[in-house]
Amino acid sequence: MKFAHEVNGFSSERATQCENERVFLSSFETLLNTFLRLAEVKLSGTQKAVLCMSARVLKFHSYTITSLADQVSRRTGIPYSTVKWNLRTLMSMGLITGGTEMNKGALAKMTGPGTMLAEHLQVPCDE
Repeated sequence: MKFAHEVNGFSSERATQCENERVFLSSFETLLNTFLRLAEVKLSGTQKAVLCMSARVLKFHSYTITSLADQVSRRTGIPYSTVKWNLRTLMSMGLITGGTEMNKGALAKMTGPGTMLAEHLQVPCDE
């Protein structure tokens, strides 16, 4: 048999937990929407195209950043040096990871935010 204060305390605790979860989800959704809108405005058209094509290529293949730049260049018609430059920028933004001077030969990978952004942007890519 439970006393009234025990039932009310449990109910209040559960209600508080549910409210905290709603606030967290609301905050996360707000942060995500802000991230996506900011990226839409701040990334250049070339950066969006390189990110989109990189996501498509890396979904099915494993490449180093250099090989990825070659593949993206061939598939989009964007000059190799421009793709390479933009891949470095996308890496510095944390949207793609890959080899560095200290870690040469590491495979390129899309980060979680990079994948979400590429899916959100849905930039048409020539294949």
